[in-house]
Amino acid sequence: MSESCHHSGDHCCCHHPEKVSKKLYLMIVLTGVFFFAELFTGFITKSLSLQSDAFHMLSDEAGLIIGLIAHGLSQKKKTNRMTFGWSRAEVLGGFANSLFLLIISLNIFIEAISRFINPEDIQEVDLFIGVGILGFLVNLIGVFIFHNHNHSENIEAIYLHLFGDLLGSVGVLVSAYFVKFSSWNYRIYIDPMISIFIVGFLATHALRILKKTGIILLESTPTSIDISMLQQQVLSIESIEKIEKFHVWELSKGESVAMINVHITKGSNITDTHAAIKEILKEIESVCISVEENKED
Repeated sequence: MSESCHHSGDHCCCHHPEKVSKKLYLMIVLTGVFFFAELFTGFITKSLSLQSDAFHMLSDEAGLIIGLIAHGLSQKKKTNRMTFGWSRAEVLGGFANSLFLLIISLNIFIEAISRFINPEDIQEVDLFIGVGILGFLVNLIGVFIFHNHNHSENIEAIYLHLFGDLLGSVGVLVSAYFVKFSSWNYRIYIDPMISIFIVGFLATHALRILKKTGIILLESTPTSIDISMLQQQVLSIESIEKIEKFHVWELSKGESVAMINVHITKGSNITDTHAAIKEILKEIESVCISVEENKED
């Protein structure tokens, strides 16, 4: 039996990992400052709404920290124990953050429904406008620096956190505007209506990321790879009698791994067979090929 493995080179899901880390640190600091400012203002004014929103910001802070930890782990080097490295940490971070977003969405949805049942007018409108503007600016910075969020599912989930908060800040400003300047009888329902819209947006995208990362963690074949076609191409090699095992899975975003075990006819050239299989699977970053010669006549 002959076995060989080839790698197209170490693949990193982030082209500039140090820059991504700096961006995450910046947003953690900005979000933390905004959290304490909002919480302090809430206590001074005895506004439960501001205090509640402050703790919502704390959940965003937790999401950013999860993202930073996952991103940091993904940059660690391979070891004898972690032979594939830590690149899948980004996938795990994206899974955790998307799940976190769904929990936040459920909480916002429940609160919005309660506001429909027991509507409350916004108190201290000017203060809410000030907080809304500050929150909008903080989240706008985050959305801007993470606008190119195609590095990994982890960064995509963080971007979704920030974009959802940006929409929330817009919702606060719109609601406060209607309360302050409009005499419309149903203005108190603007806030929960906007919240429902935000929940729909967040939940839809969070479910997409959750499904994508969950599929990777379950080691399914990447959607970009047609394994049936590859099997047919391998079996079309004249020396191959059958494929014993053939697995293709995604290690992390943009990095696929394959393992294939084939049986060849007696007397066939193993080196040529290896080369032919390698050519067929050349688009896969890491491939382990095992060839067994049929000993039967």
